[in-house]
Amino acid sequence: MPLVRRHYLHLGRQQWKRAGEADGIAIKRLFYILRPAAVLRRMRLHPGLAPPMHFPTLIAQGDPPAPVAATIAALLARKAETRELAHAPMPPGIAAFAEAEYALAEGIATEPADPALRPAAEHLFQELIERFAPA
Repeated sequence: MPLVRRHYLHLGRQQWKRAGEADGIAIKRLFYILRPAAVLRRMRLHPGLAPPMHFPTLIAQGDPPAPVAATIAALLARKAETRELAHAPMPPGIAAFAEAEYALAEGIATEPADPALRPAAEHLFQELIERFAPA
């Protein structure tokens, strides 16, 4: 799944670049940074299995360090209570978690993909799009 890994790495890095807000970061954007990092971690820990879309399940299956899991739980609670545009400071543990997962993925993603696997990867990607796309 190197193509999927690269997609999530690119997505996460792009969101990270947009996060530099002086009065904190929008909680919604925090999750835009966090989801790709969590997917990358889940893919690294459970290779070959598609990551779940349900965010709490994704986090649980990625088994983040306890302080990160606690911060994520607090962010989810705050997001449920406030408007998604509410701002919060970037939690250092979340920043470190995301950066670590992106760095690990960059190390993995820079390995050259076997060209013989490309048709199978493209077929799988198309199948997933068709299966999970809204009707």
